[in-house]
Amino acid sequence: MQKSQNSKLQPVTMKEIGIEAGVSQSTVSRALRNDSRITEPVRERVQAAAKKLNYRPNPLVSAFTSQVRGYRRSPTHATIGFLSPFGNPSANHIDDYYKGAADRARELGFETDLIILPELEHSWSAVNRIIRARSIQGLLVLPVPQGYSIEELDLSRVASATVDPSLQKPDLHRATPDYFHSMELALNTLTEMGYKRISFCSWDEEQERIGSRWLGSYFRWQQKHKIHLPPYISSDDWDEEPFVEYINREKPDVIVSNSRFYYKILLKHQIPVPDRIAFASLCAMQGNSAMGGIDQCGRLIASAAIDLIVSQMYRNEGGIPEHPKSVSIRGQWVDGETTPRKKP
Repeated sequence: MQKSQNSKLQPVTMKEIGIEAGVSQSTVSRALRNDSRITEPVRERVQAAAKKLNYRPNPLVSAFTSQVRGYRRSPTHATIGFLSPFGNPSANHIDDYYKGAADRARELGFETDLIILPELEHSWSAVNRIIRARSIQGLLVLPVPQGYSIEELDLSRVASATVDPSLQKPDLHRATPDYFHSMELALNTLTEMGYKRISFCSWDEEQERIGSRWLGSYFRWQQKHKIHLPPYISSDDWDEEPFVEYINREKPDVIVSNSRFYYKILLKHQIPVPDRIAFASLCAMQGNSAMGGIDQCGRLIASAAIDLIVSQMYRNEGGIPEHPKSVSIRGQWVDGETTPRKKP
C-alpha cells in the first residue's frame, strides 16, 4: 500500500504527456510554452493531455529553462521596439521612460528599436510593416496623448506593455507610478517639515487620466488628519485668475501639484516661492536641488514594463491580454529649494 501511494506522488513527465497525446517529448515542451511553431490543434491536444494527467511543472526547472532560453537568444533576432507618439523621447517629457527601458532591455540581452510615430505620419500600416521587417518580438508603448488609440496596430504575435495610464485602447499590461502612495508620502513629509495648510492643485483631464488616485489620496489624508482645505481642480489649465484668487482666499502654505504651470503662475504674479508659499512637485527629479517633491522613478517604471514584455516573450505570449496586469512603482521624496523645512 505504501508503494502505491508513493507512485501516485511521482511527478508526471513530458514523456508521459507525449505518449498520451501521440507526439514527441520536444513537441510537448514547445506546446506547453505556446510555441507558435506548433500548430494550434496540436497545442490544444498536448495541453489537454497535460491537464488530464494533472501535470505540474517544476517551478525551479522552468525558471532555469527560461533563463537559458534568454541567454540563447541572438540580439539580431530578439528586438524590443519602443513606440513613441510624442516624437523623439530625448526632446520631451518621456525621456526618462525611454532611457530606463533601453537600459533594462540591453541588460537582459535584447536589442532596441525606436519607432517615432510623427516621422511615419502616425501610419499604423507603416508601423506594422516595420514590426514584421525588423523582427520585433516585443513592443513598449511610451506615453500617448489624451484619447490616443493604437487599436489598428497588429499585436497578435507581439509581446507588449505600456507605461503610465495614458493609453486606454487597447488595455495592455502596464507599469505605472503608485499615485496614491506618492500623494500620501508628499503630504506626510510636508507635515513633518512643519507645513499645515497643504493644497493640491490639478485639472480635470489629469484626474480622468489617472483615475483620481492623487485626489482620492488627498481627501483620505485630510479626513484622517481632520484638515479641510479644498483642492484646486481647474477645468482649464490656462486660466490664471481663478487660481490666484484661490491662493489669496485659502492661503495655503504649500502647494502640491504635478504641473509646474501653477509654479510659474505664482512667480508671474509675484507670489514669492518659497518665502510666502512653498511648492512641492509630483514630478520632481533626483539630482535637481531646485525643485522639491516626489520623484516618480520613471526609469524604474519603464524597467518594470520591459520585465513584463520579456516574461511574455519567454512564454511565447502575444496579442491583447484578456486580463491585463498592472505593476505600480512607489516614488521617493527629494528635497529641494522650493520646499524648505519651516522654522519652528
